[in-house]
Amino acid sequence: MFRVSTVYLPYIYRVSTVVYSGKIYKTMNGIREEILQVAIKRMQQVDIRSVSIDDICHELGMSKKTFYVYFTSKDDLVQAILHKHEQKVAHDLDNALSKRTITQVIVEWAKIAQSAQKKDLKTPAMMYDLEKYYPQ
Repeated sequence: MFRVSTVYLPYIYRVSTVVYSGKIYKTMNGIREEILQVAIKRMQQVDIRSVSIDDICHELGMSKKTFYVYFTSKDDLVQAILHKHEQKVAHDLDNALSKRTITQVIVEWAKIAQSAQKKDLKTPAMMYDLEKYYPQ
């Protein structure tokens, strides 16, 4: 009656779903990942300080109480976003280093660094907020 399916995403995160009586239920990792994705999207559109937990919860259709099950504060959410970004870059770098010559590794590393600057967390407003409010 239960069927568990696991999807492995790049960036080291694992999202599982449980299917029971034809309905799909997300696990805690799946919901946490959704919160992170919405927060990243919203923070890239404006800036970190302008995005409230209410905005994120409203977009996901969840209560603030549910949000606080997964994150203790907005600072905790920002730390999780930065941690996810670090894991993604490390994962990309590991892929670039595997079974390649030194020249290929340098070229791949340059591409990864360039793409990280262009699309990941590098909007000017986000960078300003990160440097000002999250200096570590």
